[in-house]
Amino acid sequence: MKLLILLSTWNGARYLPEQLTSILSQEYNCQLSVLIRDDGSQDDTRQIIEQMNDGRVEVLWGENLGAKGSYLALLAEAYRRKPDLIAFADQDDLWLPGKLLRAADALSTVNGPALYCSALNLVDEALRPIGTYSFSDLPSYEGSFFNNCATGCTCVFNRALLDLLAVLPEADAIVMHDWWLYIVAAAFGQVFYDQAPMILYRQHASNQIGMQIGVGALFSRIRRLLRPPAKSSRLTQAREFDRIYYNRLTAGQAAYVAALIKCEGHFMARLKFAFTRRPKRTRLGDEIAALFAFMLGR
Repeated sequence: MKLLILLSTWNGARYLPEQLTSILSQEYNCQLSVLIRDDGSQDDTRQIIEQMNDGRVEVLWGENLGAKGSYLALLAEAYRRKPDLIAFADQDDLWLPGKLLRAADALSTVNGPALYCSALNLVDEALRPIGTYSFSDLPSYEGSFFNNCATGCTCVFNRALLDLLAVLPEADAIVMHDWWLYIVAAAFGQVFYDQAPMILYRQHASNQIGMQIGVGALFSRIRRLLRPPAKSSRLTQAREFDRIYYNRLTAGQAAYVAALIKCEGHFMARLKFAFTRRPKRTRLGDEIAALFAFMLGR
């Protein structure tokens, strides 16, 4: 059995050596390899990778695509290679011992498409504890279009799910690569959410994407909603999902995503959908943030 870890780097020299050590030190009873795609780093990232001299690590040097585009490129390469298990990793975190074994054990219980993801131990730059983040609801197809439970650096998934990624989305149409993976898994397979944090998720000023908790997280999300909108949103993501997977959907799944797509560009349609068909979350902060984002067409 082969496990392929996908890691996109970009100016990650400060934390990369520690992260790679935590990945390569994982106990795993099969063939483990790390495929790095460097996204046009301008610091010492290249030298660090080249000096590793570890046969399990392979690197692709690429132009700057941003995190989303870089991971989509890695997914395309993984699809070509056909490993048995695939994992995402970030350049600045720290994996705890047993992370891969725990994920592999969960995925071994199913034959079809399956995704494992987990809670997070949030830490600062020096790995001092900040708190814990966990997804409070059961993953679901309908819910996957509104909130992402699959933080990329915790994701491990099987070949059956990888096989569903023969056609990858346009980067500008989706919010993030891990969210896309969650939607596909929720639609066609199983999602295992582990409440046990198996990763130290480092929060620092250079994070492209971070995680916050408590009341501060709610206000931070609301501030982000007031910024100029990006090209991608929950609704463009739903439209891209329908474009790629329409022929695979059940009648109920197709009807739900069609109703969601009709909300794009129509505030009153989103308002009606929000109060009649949008899944409700149990964590108030996430619920409010998702409501605002959806109403604003984000």
